[in-house]
Amino acid sequence: MSEDKKKRYQVNFRLNEDEVAEVEAMAKKVGMSISRYAKRQTLNGKIVTSGITREEVREILGALGSWGNNLNQIAKAANQGGGVNIPELKAINKALDDVWTYIRTGKKQRKPATPKAQDIEPQAKQSTEAPKCSGCGAEMVKRRKKGTNELFWGCPNWADKTVKHSFIPIEEG
Repeated sequence: MSEDKKKRYQVNFRLNEDEVAEVEAMAKKVGMSISRYAKRQTLNGKIVTSGITREEVREILGALGSWGNNLNQIAKAANQGGGVNIPELKAINKALDDVWTYIRTGKKQRKPATPKAQDIEPQAKQSTEAPKCSGCGAEMVKRRKKGTNELFWGCPNWADKTVKHSFIPIEEG
C-alpha cells in the first residue's frame, strides 16, 4: 500500500488574509508548499501556552459570570436610586485585572481580590434588623429614592410582579 493511501484524513482550517500571507511567506522562505509547511508545523512546531488548563478556564468563566451578575445588581441598585458601593466596585475591578493578568501570563495573583468586611461602606452592609417583605418574605435592603435621595427599605425581588412587595420609608436622623 502506498503512503498516499494511508493518508485518509483531511484537516481544514480557516485563516484571514493577513494569516494566509504570513503562512505563504514562511512556507516560501523554507522552500515548502503551504500544505507541507502547515503539516510540519502542526506535527513538529512548538506551541507556547499560557499554562491555563481547561478546568481553570471553566473556573475563570464561572467567576466572570458571577462578577457580571454582581455588576448588574450594582447597576440596578444605582438606577433605582440606591447607593453605589465604591469599595466593592474597586474590588471587582481589581479581581478582573487579576484574571486578565492570569490569562495573559499564566501567573496567579497571591490572593483573589475580594472585598473585606471592613472595606465595605457601612451603608452597603446588610443590617441584621432588616424587615421582611410582606409579599415574598425576603429580607429587605436599604435603598435611596431617585431625585429625593430618601432612604427606604425595599424588597430585592421587586421585579417579580406575581406578588405585591413591601416598601418602608426610613426616618433619617
